[in-house]
Amino acid sequence: MGDIGEFWRQTIEKISSLPVSTDPYAHISTYDTVPAPLYDQMTTNLPETEAYVFPCDYKQVSFGCEDPRCVIDFDSGVGVKNFSVDQRAFWDELTSKENSMLLTNCLIEKFKPYLDFSAVAGSADKKISLLPKWMLARSLPGFELPPHEDINQKLVAALFYLPTEERETGYGTIMLRPKGTEIREHPTNGERYHPDDFEDAGGMEFRRNGFFAFARTPYSFHRVGRLPENTPKRDVLMFNIMFAGL
Repeated sequence: MGDIGEFWRQTIEKISSLPVSTDPYAHISTYDTVPAPLYDQMTTNLPETEAYVFPCDYKQVSFGCEDPRCVIDFDSGVGVKNFSVDQRAFWDELTSKENSMLLTNCLIEKFKPYLDFSAVAGSADKKISLLPKWMLARSLPGFELPPHEDINQKLVAALFYLPTEERETGYGTIMLRPKGTEIREHPTNGERYHPDDFEDAGGMEFRRNGFFAFARTPYSFHRVGRLPENTPKRDVLMFNIMFAGL
């Protein structure tokens, strides 16, 4: 299987060295994120689509054109039982508590100047608990993620792009800037918006071994364009840092 621990430490070093861009909101991005042997193991250990679970099967709301996306949720256990023995061993090691905390600490330190912990907690003296969550998401032809800013309980969102062939590339994460002031004046808890209310403000192409992460704010709007029929799938390993009040 190779030394996943050492490969992961190299990945953390790479992410730690990335500069933070602040337009239109705080984010980092890079390619060649993880060492090549680890990337190959990640893509090799992606299961067949039949192993994934579609949102309606695990009581999550599906909006717009998000139906053609299925997941394996490591935190809740949804879909995990469908791994082969070797796949389960690999993903258990990669998403271990130790590796999760390394990435959590790295991203919190990276985005600390842009995170309002007192606002998150509700008061300056209230403590919060950080909850790292992993999920494999596979989007299929027809999938389209409309503009949204992510839910309030999320502090940082990170995406490892896992295309296995060239025709799967090109549909990354598009950052957005609202055209008017009304959306900024009335932030929501992950509500979906119409694309015409925003202008594209850069983003990250969906390419081999890509990594994109951002600090969640009421204005961290982003979207994913519709996947055409000739794009077989879009595989992403998602890592979200959530919080809970203590």
